[in-house]
Amino acid sequence: MEEDRTSINPDDVEIGEFLSGGAFGNVYLATRKQWGYVIIKKYLRIILDKDMLQGSTATIKSLSFPHLVAIFGIISDLDNPLSIVMEYMEFGNLKDFNVKTMMKCDCWARKVKMVEDISLGMNYLHSMDQRIEVTSCLKLENVLVGAGFVAKIAISEVFLQAVKLPPGETYSIDVTHSAAYLPPEVWSNRNQKLDEPWNVYSFAMTIYGLLSGDEPWNARTGSSDISTLVQSGSRPDVSQLPVKAPSEIIALIKKCWDGSPSKRPSFKDIHEKVNDIYQMKYKTLIRRADKAIMVVLADEEATQIGTSASPSGLPNIQHRQSHLDVARRERKVSTRIGFTGPPPGAQPKPSLVHNTKEWQLAKQFGQEGDQDGDFRLAESIAVFKNGTVVVVDTRTTGGKRIYLFNEDGVYQSTLRSQHGMNDPKTNLLLPEDVAVTCQGHLIIADQSQHVKIYHANGTYIQSFSTLSESEDAPDEKVSATRVVVTPQDDVIVGDRHRRLVTTHSPSDNWIPKKIPVPIRPCYLATNNQRHVIVSDDWERTVVALNFYGIILYMIEDFTVDGEMGEPYGMACDENGDVYIAVMKVSKNNQVRQGSGHIHQYDNNGKYLRCIATYLRRPYGITMANGSLYVANKKSVSVYKS
Repeated sequence: MEEDRTSINPDDVEIGEFLSGGAFGNVYLATRKQWGYVIIKKYLRIILDKDMLQGSTATIKSLSFPHLVAIFGIISDLDNPLSIVMEYMEFGNLKDFNVKTMMKCDCWARKVKMVEDISLGMNYLHSMDQRIEVTSCLKLENVLVGAGFVAKIAISEVFLQAVKLPPGETYSIDVTHSAAYLPPEVWSNRNQKLDEPWNVYSFAMTIYGLLSGDEPWNARTGSSDISTLVQSGSRPDVSQLPVKAPSEIIALIKKCWDGSPSKRPSFKDIHEKVNDIYQMKYKTLIRRADKAIMVVLADEEATQIGTSASPSGLPNIQHRQSHLDVARRERKVSTRIGFTGPPPGAQPKPSLVHNTKEWQLAKQFGQEGDQDGDFRLAESIAVFKNGTVVVVDTRTTGGKRIYLFNEDGVYQSTLRSQHGMNDPKTNLLLPEDVAVTCQGHLIIADQSQHVKIYHANGTYIQSFSTLSESEDAPDEKVSATRVVVTPQDDVIVGDRHRRLVTTHSPSDNWIPKKIPVPIRPCYLATNNQRHVIVSDDWERTVVALNFYGIILYMIEDFTVDGEMGEPYGMACDENGDVYIAVMKVSKNNQVRQGSGHIHQYDNNGKYLRCIATYLRRPYGITMANGSLYVANKKSVSVYKS
């Protein structure tokens, strides 16, 4: 069952340092056992009664998206003013982070990615099935920066539509502090409702501030002067932007701050445009940009030793890793939340080592061929508790096949593709990935919307859909391509075509719960904390999220013998450590056969060591029964400690 995250017992939260205050409430750093560090916003005068609780609960459930700051729930103390528990964002608000850090280095690729992040969040808010009344003006202070330098929109003020202010009080935009972000139609009509064209204008001003490193208008310009300038058609001077500011983004800004609301693009169009810009020009530069940011952070932290300040303006709490080692290694970044991996040029160890215990090759089975039990491309692997090994071969003659071997590696049986048969709900189409449940069932993703469940002996049980009953099949292809099972028997399904992960539980009748992911779920893993770990070999990125879509860490640097690598199959051990199969790529982006390595990371995404080297093509790996199983293209290798 999904954990209830809407009502939080005040005894479960320990409130710490005061961070900031405003007209409606104060913000504190706090800790909660389930999520570690969180932020609490305490409203000063809003009392939540039982009748309002249901509306607030519905609001929370509708606000789960990777580029919105997550709201974990509300403090369930009905005798005190409302408190909201929100996601902790490591680097604080974008205004401060931009001025203190990003303006000090060449990181335009990350800025363009942040523009895309913001456009994604705003598009989600303005395109929800049950629309939320956005009651907070978009501006630099309302965008927060978290691990991986991901930008998210802070939306706690939407709760003001689900609760009631004290008698005689109303909520309105703070003109004094938001003047630079208000469009001309608001200055001419103060009763103007905050709608999408308004926020598109505010988006333009927010992005102008991101590029310039300053407020859209001079900080000394009063609100009345801004009103006069804006209504007369004046806008901030784009000629004053840095020379390297992306010309395509500047052109988009001009369209978004058009004086006519009807001529401003929608956030859907904005995101499509920004995504094109990023993919075509800046995607390949993102690692260099993030390294430049980290060098600046290292220098900032080095100058603040012995103080309580931090580069983000938030406390230097214990889980923040020091940047000093980064600055000392000739500005080469190694391990830090948001950008982890072996240092560039690091040589992997040729031995197989894990937690100081050596691992040995226990057995190896399989051969190249087209007969049952032979391999052309062993790509996915799963293991039952009794030792039965299940392998998907995706390039066999006559269609994809699933082979079952006993614990000694002796071939037992085959499940064949039934592609072209009439019923996609029951027929096995194009099997690509397998997983096993604690109950001893085999779960198969076969590139359809229907995930199949089989007995261990290969007999069909049932299927479930990755679409809800009320959801029409979208225009784009629905394709379950990856599957993994948590220790709690929740099934996680990846759809790389839709960039979507769904979770399913037998106790919930397999009803899908969506988790949007920022990359394609080409490979999946999960750990004992029910984290969803996604790898995308095209993006060369691994992202870990929880069941609410909150990004926990990102890994974007995979080095094999000092050369560029790509992540493929993944597995987790009982301690939560993550093992990732990494292979070298050539200059034309082809995988180099025989270059496979397996890297080990802790459950925060910190690189620990290389535990295996020079494997043929380890696309699929899994941990089971204390052993590491590797689907190594033409064979299966089993390592034991």
